[in-house]
Amino acid sequence: MQLTRPQPMTAATPRSPRTLRQLPIYLVLTAFSIVFLIPFYWLLLSSVKQESQIFSWPPTWLPDPFWPQNYARMFELVPMTTYLANTLKVTA
Repeated sequence: MQLTRPQPMTAATPRSPRTLRQLPIYLVLTAFSIVFLIPFYWLLLSSVKQESQIFSWPPTWLPDPFWPQNYARMFELVPMTTYLANTLKVTA
């Protein structure tokens, strides 16, 4: 027993390629991604710069020299190990 009648096949209509139709969406998403990621990039770069480089004008986009001592100083000034241990306790 057949419940539906077979439908005749119709020719597919030509469409523009999918990537061309979505190009404006991708461009807008890329622009927003850059706008939202720049502060994180600046944050990470500032963490390995000397203080004079952080506040210099015009800003430098790459640290010269690379200054990882800021992380050692952070562990000296802030009880970061306690904070990390508390985080592990809460999330575990």
